[in-house]
Amino acid sequence: MKYNPKHYLFVCFILFLLIFGSRTSYSQMGMDNSTLALYNFNTPSNKIVINEAGNDKLNGELFGDAKITQGPGKMGGGLVLDGEGDYLRVNPFGNPEEGTIELWFKVPHANPSAKSLAPGVLWTITGACKEYGESSDSPFIIATHTGLAPPNLWFGIWTDKWNLADSGTDPKNLAGEWHHVAGTWGKRGLEIFIDGKLAGSNKDFKDPLPDPAYKAWIIGSDSWKADIEGIIDGVRLSNKQRTASELLLSLPVESLGKLATTWASVKLYY
Repeated sequence: MKYNPKHYLFVCFILFLLIFGSRTSYSQMGMDNSTLALYNFNTPSNKIVINEAGNDKLNGELFGDAKITQGPGKMGGGLVLDGEGDYLRVNPFGNPEEGTIELWFKVPHANPSAKSLAPGVLWTITGACKEYGESSDSPFIIATHTGLAPPNLWFGIWTDKWNLADSGTDPKNLAGEWHHVAGTWGKRGLEIFIDGKLAGSNKDFKDPLPDPAYKAWIIGSDSWKADIEGIIDGVRLSNKQRTASELLLSLPVESLGKLATTWASVKLYY
């Protein structure tokens, strides 16, 4: 087809919307009055990870070989962990009466952590706890542990015992692909969602998040060194017990994945 400047400008406009419109909409996404912390991992950082919800006290710090790299994440960049002492540490955020912790993760396998100090712990995706290596139970945790339940992924809150919402999902069935997980607490009890669907609940526990002087919120491990190997993205902490429709599942930036298809179609047409 003969070159037409109008066609060229139209194509450039469409590509601009796909690239920059998607990223902007995602950075704004997930931000509401209930959002305490949001980490998109789209900005490379030596050590400090900015809380995009605006509270600098909840900026994170990378430890070990943890790094933010462009490309491997669910939505652009991602937090890459090798399972050998890597994690993101965030300061304590208090003890909200209700809340939601959610994130995207991708693990290559579901093997036990080589460095875990707790028998039965396979790995921890995230937990509020004492410092890394101090070996204490946690106000909350998303993990898998053979000693507390079948080796399923669960969300738990520690009081004088573990209160669990068991997803009934074997981590082996989650390896190799991206999955979204969310743990909530509040008037509905404890809940764990996998890929936007309620996978397990514990309606007996309806207390606020306890505050047993935990020292850190750790992403990618816990105080028992139950390190996770893989990639984490789109972490959001809320002081609201969110419903399935409120979880950070709709990702406009995924339209970037359609860029190649769109561009190929344009070239084919022209």
